[in-house]
Amino acid sequence: MKTYQNRVTVTKKAGTTSKINYIAGGSAVQNLAKDMLPNDYSEKPALTFINGMSGSKTLAAYLPRSYSNLMSELNPTGANGVKVATLAAGSGNHTVTIVMDDDIISGPTALSDKPTCVSKCMDTLSLTPDDLTPFTMENATATYSGCRIEAVFDVQNRMTKLDVTTPVQIKGDLKYTVIQLKDTDVTGTYNGNYTFAY
Repeated sequence: MKTYQNRVTVTKKAGTTSKINYIAGGSAVQNLAKDMLPNDYSEKPALTFINGMSGSKTLAAYLPRSYSNLMSELNPTGANGVKVATLAAGSGNHTVTIVMDDDIISGPTALSDKPTCVSKCMDTLSLTPDDLTPFTMENATATYSGCRIEAVFDVQNRMTKLDVTTPVQIKGDLKYTVIQLKDTDVTGTYNGNYTFAY
């Protein structure tokens, strides 16, 4: 899809929704954390691409995994992290669904490291210490669970719809000034919903 050269109009709704499952420190700290978390899931401009370009924008960058020329680098065989993959025929189309195994990262760079398998087919979390200011995170674990792709193709095997869901649960100890906020638990879910008209 990223190298499609003919005319295609892409509608896109994408972004992250976040929720705090648990944070100590009372409502003032919770409100500060809520303001810091991304909640930017929204409609993006519908763009028409010809030869992979729409003005100065490229189709490759407008689609998931903007940092790569491929939407997926999953190996179809071997240890690829795929929990379930199905192909369902419909009336004039077929739907491919892929659900990934849980992918867990822990350690000092857990919020910026890419999960081994999920990152090969989805955009993933990438937070730096600056993104968390005025907080710092210690003992972090990022658990990608329930990550899912659903793609619909027409009779000419052109993608007509793509839905990507990438939930990640972040647990760790937040520090805020001299206060230690143990066992903080936050869930962020990236959703990307695309339709393609040819």
